[in-house]
Amino acid sequence: MQDGAGRGRGWCSRSKTTASGSPSTDLPRIFDPFFTTKGRGKGTGLGLAISYGIVREYDGAMLVESVPGRFTRFRIELPVHKPARVSA
Repeated sequence: MQDGAGRGRGWCSRSKTTASGSPSTDLPRIFDPFFTTKGRGKGTGLGLAISYGIVREYDGAMLVESVPGRFTRFRIELPVHKPARVSA
Protein backbone atom coordinates (compact mmCIF):
# COMPACT_ATOMS: atom_id res chain seq x y z
CA MET A 1 0.00 0.00 0.00
CA GLN A 2 1.28 3.42 -0.89
CA ASP A 3 0.07 6.57 0.86
CA GLY A 4 1.01 10.14 0.20
CA ALA A 5 0.02 13.78 0.02
CA GLY A 6 -1.34 15.24 -3.17
CA ARG A 7 0.65 18.44 -3.76
CA GLY A 8 -1.51 20.58 -1.50
CA ARG A 9 -4.77 19.83 -3.35
CA GLY A 10 -5.71 16.62 -1.65
CA TRP A 11 -4.65 13.32 -0.19
CA CYS A 12 -4.34 10.09 -2.13
CA SER A 13 -4.00 6.46 -1.09
CA ARG A 14 -3.38 3.55 -3.47
CA SER A 15 -3.76 -0.13 -2.75
CA LYS A 16 -2.98 -2.91 -5.22
CA THR A 17 -3.78 -6.59 -4.84
CA THR A 18 -1.97 -9.35 -6.63
CA ALA A 19 -5.11 -11.47 -6.60
CA SER A 20 -6.77 -12.66 -9.79
CA GLY A 21 -8.35 -9.30 -10.66
CA SER A 22 -12.01 -8.69 -11.40
CA PRO A 23 -13.61 -9.19 -14.80
CA SER A 24 -14.69 -5.96 -16.49
CA THR A 25 -18.32 -7.09 -16.19
CA ASP A 26 -18.04 -6.83 -12.36
CA LEU A 27 -16.60 -3.31 -12.26
CA PRO A 28 -19.86 -1.34 -12.78
CA ARG A 29 -21.32 -3.05 -9.67
CA ILE A 30 -18.20 -3.30 -7.50
CA PHE A 31 -19.34 -0.57 -5.06
CA ASP A 32 -22.97 -1.78 -4.89
CA PRO A 33 -24.14 -2.97 -1.46
CA PHE A 34 -24.22 -6.78 -1.16
CA PHE A 35 -22.32 -7.33 -4.42
CA THR A 36 -19.57 -9.90 -3.90
CA THR A 37 -17.43 -12.14 -6.05
CA LYS A 38 -16.73 -14.42 -3.10
CA GLY A 39 -18.48 -17.71 -2.61
CA ARG A 40 -21.55 -18.21 -0.46
CA GLY A 41 -20.88 -17.50 3.21
CA LYS A 42 -17.47 -15.91 2.53
CA GLY A 43 -18.39 -12.26 2.27
CA THR A 44 -21.28 -9.86 2.72
CA GLY A 45 -20.45 -7.49 -0.12
CA LEU A 46 -20.59 -4.50 2.19
CA GLY A 47 -16.91 -3.57 2.60
CA LEU A 48 -16.44 -1.62 -0.63
CA ALA A 49 -19.95 -0.13 -0.47
CA ILE A 50 -19.32 1.24 3.03
CA SER A 51 -15.85 2.51 2.09
CA TYR A 52 -17.23 4.20 -1.01
CA GLY A 53 -19.98 5.88 1.05
CA ILE A 54 -17.49 7.24 3.58
CA VAL A 55 -15.17 8.58 0.89
CA ARG A 56 -18.10 10.27 -0.94
CA GLU A 57 -19.34 11.77 2.35
CA TYR A 58 -16.02 13.62 2.56
CA ASP A 59 -16.23 14.86 -1.06
CA GLY A 60 -13.69 12.30 -2.21
CA ALA A 61 -13.44 9.76 -4.98
CA MET A 62 -12.78 6.02 -4.94
CA LEU A 63 -11.56 4.56 -8.21
CA VAL A 64 -10.85 0.99 -9.26
CA GLU A 65 -8.73 -0.49 -12.01
CA SER A 66 -8.54 -4.22 -12.65
CA VAL A 67 -6.67 -6.45 -15.05
CA PRO A 68 -8.12 -9.97 -14.91
CA GLY A 69 -5.51 -12.55 -14.02
CA ARG A 70 -3.09 -9.88 -12.78
CA PHE A 71 -4.32 -7.34 -10.20
CA THR A 72 -6.97 -4.99 -8.86
CA ARG A 73 -5.93 -1.47 -7.82
CA PHE A 74 -7.97 0.96 -5.73
CA ARG A 75 -7.29 4.68 -5.44
CA ILE A 76 -8.87 6.91 -2.81
CA GLU A 77 -8.68 10.67 -3.26
CA LEU A 78 -9.76 13.05 -0.50
CA PRO A 79 -9.67 16.85 -0.55
CA VAL A 80 -7.62 18.65 2.06
CA HIS A 81 -9.68 21.40 3.66
CA LYS A 82 -8.17 24.22 5.65
CA PRO A 83 -9.60 24.35 9.18
CA ALA A 84 -12.20 27.04 9.75
CA ARG A 85 -10.81 30.13 11.45
CA VAL A 86 -12.32 30.71 14.87
CA SER A 87 -12.68 34.29 16.08
CA ALA A 88 -11.84 34.93 19.72
